[in-house]
Amino acid sequence: MASSIQLHRMNPMNHPAARRAAAAEPKPARVCPVPQDVPAAPESVLRRHTHSIAAGQCCSAAVQAVDAPAEAVWSVLRRFDRPQAYKVGL
Repeated sequence: MASSIQLHRMNPMNHPAARRAAAAEPKPARVCPVPQDVPAAPESVLRRHTHSIAAGQCCSAAVQAVDAPAEAVWSVLRRFDRPQAYKVGL
């Protein structure tokens, strides 16, 4: 005898309540830290230059003390929109 009961398998990620719960869960923060051993960098600078990265991304940070006037340093940094141009010989 045939039964009139139908069973449905629910995919939890397709269920609206499950989607809302997954969206509400905090995602772990992944950051690209600036090295902490830079003696002249104030905490506010280190905090400002610690960047969040997404899944599938990688990053690195290099910090070097420079003995030069600020005007000379900023003239180079302002033009740093093409970082590959400065990697000659690597």
